[in-house]
Amino acid sequence: MLYGDGMEKRARGGIAEDRGIIKETVADVTSLLKSRNTERLQYHNLGHALEVASVARKLGLKESLDLQTLDDLTLAGLYHDVGFSERYKNNESFGAATARSFLERRGRPEERIRRVEALILSTRMPPEPKNLLEEIMCAADHGNASKPSFFPRGESLRKEIEAEEGCEMSQLDWYTKQRDYLQGLLNNAAFMQAARRFGMESGMRLNMRKLNTLIEDIALDNLPRYIPQTDAVFGKLSAERRP
Repeated sequence: MLYGDGMEKRARGGIAEDRGIIKETVADVTSLLKSRNTERLQYHNLGHALEVASVARKLGLKESLDLQTLDDLTLAGLYHDVGFSERYKNNESFGAATARSFLERRGRPEERIRRVEALILSTRMPPEPKNLLEEIMCAADHGNASKPSFFPRGESLRKEIEAEEGCEMSQLDWYTKQRDYLQGLLNNAAFMQAARRFGMESGMRLNMRKLNTLIEDIALDNLPRYIPQTDAVFGKLSAERRP
């Protein structure tokens, strides 16, 4: 759900200013994704857009943001990854332009259109949030990094990347890629400020430990099965060298 009625009524300004535009945005994003060849997008799809928009709004409510700002966060969350339907890399600029076109047609003030654009662009990798609203967007976009869903959702992302690149990854390669991603976030001071603000750090570190264990287990399974024979050879060589 993109609106939590009880919390919304306690936010500044009473009820949400314009629920109609949120519904129209969901319809626009849904139509856009369906009209393009998006079957390959098993992760960056409508479900992800709805999830990021919902989480961003909830985080904004916890920060006692006004309802206009909450709506702008929601709009940015819905549009932030529609660019994947056009191109896989540097897709955020397409999402920002698509959001601008939609909001201009509905007479949204320029200041708020620019805010939505900036929030969408803040989801570029690596994330470098510069203010509270961008911290909220980045935390919502990378929320799975701190949750148990990191692993099953990661498999959807793996299939999407394999379809995009036209090759399969081994389990070891995928876990290593996931570890590099998590380590990049943990080493990112700007992102970790947001992660700590929204209680993500412990979950991220737990997932990192799980990944390291999985990688170590695969490495052990791949060790050559010649240890007894190798020991015998080294024992024989050692004996031959004795005076």
